[in-house]
Amino acid sequence: MSKKLLILSTDSEHYTDLYTDVCDAADETVEEEKAIDILLDKESMQRELTDVFVERRGSSFNINLTFDDGYFVVAKAVPMPKQVYAVVWWRAYGRVSFGIKGKTDSEETAIKILDKYVGRHLKEKNGFDLYDYAKGDRFVLADDECSGEFQMLKVLKLKEELYRDY
Repeated sequence: MSKKLLILSTDSEHYTDLYTDVCDAADETVEEEKAIDILLDKESMQRELTDVFVERRGSSFNINLTFDDGYFVVAKAVPMPKQVYAVVWWRAYGRVSFGIKGKTDSEETAIKILDKYVGRHLKEKNGFDLYDYAKGDRFVLADDECSGEFQMLKVLKLKEELYRDY
């Protein structure tokens, strides 16, 4: 039986945007190959791939794709949550990383998880500047002017928005 993977990605030109895909895979080698194929399929422009780096951590793995002109794609593939909603966090600029900060079957609860994270980790502790954010939003963009780092959170509805046929 194959399992579903949620692929979270961003790139060097649109690092505040989160791209999502879903793929089926039967084993670890197939998972990595399918995830890379999905990411490369999105990059149909005239760029030459120069490096692929995959780092597995348990049931998840990170993928870095580098192209000849310096453009890059960074992704993380994680087991698809069983819940309907996920609160996804990602960081960009100095380094890129992804995480799921909460999973739930309720949109209201997902938004509360996002709001709680903003209050505890972006506003209170780190002093990030928030852009166009109001409590109850499904997306937040935060900037730390000292380091130039951006952190973003987004509520994803997993069961409708993400599925593609691969």
